[in-house]
Amino acid sequence: MPNLTCLKAAAGRYGIKIDSAATPNRARKLIKAMTLRQPLSAAMHVLVVDDDAAVRKSIKFALELEGFEVRDFSSAEELLIEESIPPRSCLVVDYYMPEMNGLELVARLRERDSALPAVLITGSDDNLRNRAAALGVIMVDKPMLGAPLLNAVRSAFGGEATSS
Repeated sequence: MPNLTCLKAAAGRYGIKIDSAATPNRARKLIKAMTLRQPLSAAMHVLVVDDDAAVRKSIKFALELEGFEVRDFSSAEELLIEESIPPRSCLVVDYYMPEMNGLELVARLRERDSALPAVLITGSDDNLRNRAAALGVIMVDKPMLGAPLLNAVRSAFGGEATSS
């Protein structure tokens, strides 16, 4: 385990404040996220699509701390023009976006023969939950407090854990 000074310096680059009382658990997660990345070919990639920049950044940060490689997109159209989607990828997409909603994006990807697992984030709505299930999409209700999103992403990857 690196010393506390090195850990604080590294954490500072990620905007995380580390104190000696919080070090053991937080340090392990931070060290995993920063130094124990899997090789690119084996990494689990998460593609986050949300028109709200703050939501996108917070989801990206949380998933990167857990060891996922994360790329974010501000719209469905931005993802659809992306030419290089890594083979081990999962989609995390907001339902309510301008131009094309999250389920329409998943349907478009399915039309292109993409079997990309997907997690839909939105407010609670039973009709929407049924439509998402019909496309094989996991739905997570907002606000995403605690671990529901992380559990849904792991589930979308077939329960695989990230690097340990």
